[in-house]
Amino acid sequence: ICTVDDFFPVRGKVKFSEDEMVTISIEHFCVNDLLRWILVHSSIATTAIETDFEILKKCIQSMPSFNRQKQVWETILRELIKSFCDFTTLAVGLSTMTRRIHNDKNNESFKSSHADLVRCAVLDSFASETCDQMMNSYRQSHHLLRDYDIIESSPKRKGNLLLFITTCLGIHDSSHKSLVSTSVIKHWINSCLVLNTDESHLEEKLILEDEAGSNYFLKALLILASLPGCELISTEEVLNLIFESWFEGGMIWNEYAVNLLTTFGEKASFKDQFILKASSSLRNDIHCEPPLDHAVLELTCQAWSKRAMRLLRITKLDNLDNLGLGSAELWDSASLSTERDFSEYFFLCLMYLLHSFNSAEQRKELISNANESRIFVHILTSIAKSENPILESFNHRTERNHQLLDILGGRAGTGETLLEQTCIDGIVLLSTFMNDQARKKTKSMIKAITSLSFLVSALFQTPTYYEIQPTEKDEIDPSDVKEGDSLWYELGSQRIKATVMKIHTDDFPNLYFTIREEKSNSERQTIASRLKRHPKSFNPQSTASFVDGGEGSRREHIGRLITDNILKPHLFRLQFDEESTTINE
Repeated sequence: ICTVDDFFPVRGKVKFSEDEMVTISIEHFCVNDLLRWILVHSSIATTAIETDFEILKKCIQSMPSFNRQKQVWETILRELIKSFCDFTTLAVGLSTMTRRIHNDKNNESFKSSHADLVRCAVLDSFASETCDQMMNSYRQSHHLLRDYDIIESSPKRKGNLLLFITTCLGIHDSSHKSLVSTSVIKHWINSCLVLNTDESHLEEKLILEDEAGSNYFLKALLILASLPGCELISTEEVLNLIFESWFEGGMIWNEYAVNLLTTFGEKASFKDQFILKASSSLRNDIHCEPPLDHAVLELTCQAWSKRAMRLLRITKLDNLDNLGLGSAELWDSASLSTERDFSEYFFLCLMYLLHSFNSAEQRKELISNANESRIFVHILTSIAKSENPILESFNHRTERNHQLLDILGGRAGTGETLLEQTCIDGIVLLSTFMNDQARKKTKSMIKAITSLSFLVSALFQTPTYYEIQPTEKDEIDPSDVKEGDSLWYELGSQRIKATVMKIHTDDFPNLYFTIREEKSNSERQTIASRLKRHPKSFNPQSTASFVDGGEGSRREHIGRLITDNILKPHLFRLQFDEESTTINE
């Protein structure tokens, strides 16, 4: 077996000692020949890279002075970095230089000494600069509102960045000894946590979800934190890293952060601390001023709903209170701002969140679990009072209400009992609002009626023409008919409005009539039994249902509440207020 001495024999008389001469020869070989081999092999023969570093390790190990070893290693590493050596080659080199050799006499001392050798200022500086460059590039590429083109200031270094980071952290080594200093690891952590603050504006938090898991520094740090007995990252730092992953979402959150949260969840209150931190972030975002641009607002609400859904999936706290949308006061105050459309912001956040659930039952449970049992009607009223130009008309506001009811399962899914209680709550809320606004503009009060109008129409299906027995009989007495009377001609199951043009007495007492149909303006002759006084026939079963206390009694109850709480106290002022422009509602 060849040794270093076989490659670098001392010949002739020399000025230096034998050890010094051998060391100088080795240095020249490493810095000139071996360095060139590594660079060449990194591009054309990657399988030879490990052998090159094994030779380098042997050569450096043969030097008697540790300081001299350190100088040679730092020179080689510095030149590799300057030559733009790829990350994979650097990772293989670091791993090879610290790998234990089984035939070494003292494996542990060798391992420790070579880890100390590899751990140097050159590696620390490169690791920190790499983090700054890569995280800056990652932030720019994932920020949705960037108004600049990403310009690479230098050629992009190739290779497996994640392998290089994890090698520096000692993750692949059984002893898990880091090859970079603690200060470098802290720098990496701080670089990953730039968005981990409640002081950021909503637009600054608007980032693309990291579906591919390309935040390699965050991923590596979470892997390191999951190693048993890891002391390089504090519990608080782990919490912040998990929070950052929750914010960014994607593969790293699903495959690393959630599992780590479960592992650390065994520690007292760790998971509760995370839930509190994430919940607080969502609530703070709800109270931030929404973007003025509606497209940006949509993106902001989508991002918020995704974060909220990630939190709900790992907790049992499935209610709006933990997300910031469960307060009736919040929805009531949404229309107070004249500069920002908070009602639209809240509504879009809620709708995007509800769309994330698979079933209407889950969505309804989220709404019903809010501490405010009447939150549903407050949401509808907030929509109705919105100053958004899109919702200026009665029809558009009603359509918004329909969207919310439909996603909760519609009339059938919501249930008549809940709808009836919501109507009652809506009447009370509207009456209170109208009393508070007694000396203010009427327009906002009339707009607020939209929600109650919608709830009533949702509770009661479209009725037949008569819900109580008409006071006038439907059948016609021929002797009572006069020319010019407006009656209804029965044609099969339809009734057509017609005017009596002439009464014929030539077959007296059997009278017949000439009528003119209103729509077609055509005339025809008919007998009295085909003429009716009402456009639809009366259904006795419908009357029995009403009288027996079915839907009719519910209508009577709701109608009386509306009359006593809204119509009587406010009708006169609503009708004659000159500032009102939408009385037709």
